[in-house]
Amino acid sequence: MRSIVVLGGGISGLTAAYTLQQKYPDASIQLFEKEPRVGGWIQTVDNDQFLFEQGPHSLRGYGKGSAALDLIQELGLESELIGASKEAATRYLYLHGKLARMPGCLTQAFTSPLFWKAIPGLLRELYTAPGTREESVYEFSKRRFGAHIANTFFDPLVSGIFAGDPQHLSMKACFPLMIEWEQQHGSIVRALFSKRKPAGAPHPLAKLIGRSGIFSFKRGLQQLVDALEKRLRGKIVHQEVKQLKFDRGGITVVLEDRKIAADEVVSALPAYTLGKLVGNTQLMNRLPFASVAVVNVGYHQAQVLPYQGFGHLIPSNQHEQVLGVIWDSSVFKEQNQPGQTRLAVVIGGMRMRDFDCHSQADFVQMALEGIHKQLNMTAKPDFISCRIAKNAIPQYFVGHADWVKEVEAYIKSLSPQLSLVGNSFYGISVNDCIVKARSLH
Repeated sequence: MRSIVVLGGGISGLTAAYTLQQKYPDASIQLFEKEPRVGGWIQTVDNDQFLFEQGPHSLRGYGKGSAALDLIQELGLESELIGASKEAATRYLYLHGKLARMPGCLTQAFTSPLFWKAIPGLLRELYTAPGTREESVYEFSKRRFGAHIANTFFDPLVSGIFAGDPQHLSMKACFPLMIEWEQQHGSIVRALFSKRKPAGAPHPLAKLIGRSGIFSFKRGLQQLVDALEKRLRGKIVHQEVKQLKFDRGGITVVLEDRKIAADEVVSALPAYTLGKLVGNTQLMNRLPFASVAVVNVGYHQAQVLPYQGFGHLIPSNQHEQVLGVIWDSSVFKEQNQPGQTRLAVVIGGMRMRDFDCHSQADFVQMALEGIHKQLNMTAKPDFISCRIAKNAIPQYFVGHADWVKEVEAYIKSLSPQLSLVGNSFYGISVNDCIVKARSLH
């Protein structure tokens, strides 16, 4: 009987184990996760009063999202899908002590001070030649749009997605579509306004999500984790793997109390953890990670939040401790109980060099001070929780693609039966993780 071992019980590992189970129903599949729960950074808190995400908040249904929607369809979760509200299309930046609404359409653009200040950079971009080398996000955005757009728009975008530093993150690795647009159209602006027809028919579940393309589930992203865990019942082992040993016949998975002979191993572990198992921490530890704290704040009052929208981000030149705030109760209203306001405040990232010096109490205080200052919210919260996620978000620095090739070559030299999935290598989003895990043969 074919023996397959999956390492790591985050969304990549769960999806990989489920996918292989579907393809090879007669195989012996085991998933090893050292923590007492599966799901990795996806974790929904639901205490019968408030529902909060302490990790990823939503998925996108377009582009790579079709793989996630296929998975959801297979798991029978269609009736649990919810799309983001129409208000979620509105997003803000916190600049110079106040919130500035980002234009979401051409009509809004003409009334937005942000748009008028960006016009010189947008015109410049139309006549800037494509780049010829790999650049950081900051180098790329400054070269094409100028310093104002680089600092005002690209900087907080990077903070919101990667909790990272645009001076170091690779444009090619982090935003490959923009590189493609630059090469094919000669301009990002021109590509955005080109009349390109969407490739293929929309996904059958698209109508359940709505026009925003952003979705979650009635009880949060934990529902996806729970459905995968249910399908893998009896195959998940909560035990830490200590080492991988390789020989021509296969791979030996070394546990604390026993050894398992595996025909194939799929690693969904972070690079730094996998490095310890294969005896090459020097190579694997070259990938840096950012740590963040997510502070969830809830009120039994709907009128506390004076705005409607997805939330706001803060450029690093504003020198705030908060990276951004997601206005949960405005984004997914179906997750609210009557008369609720829910916020998720994200703190830390590569900006905060002394992250490890702070306690949960420190992060809660930073969050409360941040929403008081930025949203003028002074009411005492009815619920507060804080999750500190250390080394949660891989940082794809310039040269990341070359590093991945080096890792792949090293792994292949150990054994062709060892495969890699996970956000250390092939994209940090939940969709990226699902796409790679679903591609396993």
